[in-house]
Amino acid sequence: CVLNDSPEALNMMQEEHIRVIISLLEKFGRDPKVLDILCNLCKGSGVAVRSSQNNIVDFLLPGKNLLLHSAVVDQVASSRPNIFVGSVAGSALYSKWYFEVAIDHVEQQSSMTPHFRVGWGNTSGYIPYPGGGEKWGGNGVGDDLYSYGFDGAYLWTGGRSTMVIPSVNEPHIKKGDNIGCALDLSVPIITFFYNGMKIPGYFRNFNLDGMFFPVISASAKISCRFLFGGEHGRLKYSP
Repeated sequence: CVLNDSPEALNMMQEEHIRVIISLLEKFGRDPKVLDILCNLCKGSGVAVRSSQNNIVDFLLPGKNLLLHSAVVDQVASSRPNIFVGSVAGSALYSKWYFEVAIDHVEQQSSMTPHFRVGWGNTSGYIPYPGGGEKWGGNGVGDDLYSYGFDGAYLWTGGRSTMVIPSVNEPHIKKGDNIGCALDLSVPIITFFYNGMKIPGYFRNFNLDGMFFPVISASAKISCRFLFGGEHGRLKYSP
């Protein structure tokens, strides 16, 4: 339960901890509870924990007639345009920015709900890993403290979600939806719009170090487009 509900506990697991858990198999045999713990170490909150996986493979599987099957998660990839904005003293750079994302196609490929988030990332630390990374790797927008995302029902940052639109069926977005993302560096505040309606939630007073950029994270079979206005995609709504 602790490993399932606490990313912090998962991140604290060291090589010696995994060795101790594996030694329980040698002492008590193939205890299902011990195997469940090892499976939980491999994945948490939909993100692969690579360091734990590597340690289990190195110390448990070689030379043993044992197959350990943990959950399979959908591949999630992030994409961004070549646009960077920020707050620089004495600069003439605009402080207010807005873009939209149009959803063209959504298809569920597995038993998992399709992953889609859109928002703003920051160059100070947003580095997504496909499927996870070393230790507690980020999977997409909002999985770390350097990105802020919205998935159609929840706001995401630091790997934590906050519901802002209740009673939305999964997946939270569908074909034809439009998500607007506004950034005001003078406050600072990030707000989102769902099909032209401002959602009742926002991110405020976040760190302004680094440069911000629009970003989308999505699983397979989701097709969407950035809209920036003019020849770069006509905006459907305005903030």
